[in-house]
Formats: sequence, structure tokens, C-alpha cells
Amino acid sequence: MNPLERAGSQLETARLRHPLAVLPGRVLSPMDSQRTVAIGRELIDSCDPRRSQSEKG
Repeated sequence: MNPLERAGSQLETARLRHPLAVLPGRVLSPMDSQRTVAIGRELIDSCDPRRSQSEKG
């Protein structure tokens, strides 16, 4: 067995022992595991006190 095959075999063994093991090609970041929520610019501007002060005068 060549080194790459042996490494692949060991990584597969690790995955079988622990399904949440971080392995090459099977990584899912926390950012990717949930839907992205977009917050509109109008909402941000309405909450930003600097923005409302500059509009007033």
C-alpha cells in the first residue's frame, strides 16, 4: 500500500470512529451549516445614530 492509500485508509478509520472528525474534503464550517441572514442597508441606517444626526443637520 502506498503512502497516499495508507493515509486515506487511516482518515476513513478516523471518520468511522468519530463522524464529526474534521477530515480533508469533508469540512463544513459553522458559517456554512446555517442559512445566511441578510440585514438590509435601510434597517442598518435607521439604527445608526450617526446617520440620523447627519440627516438632521
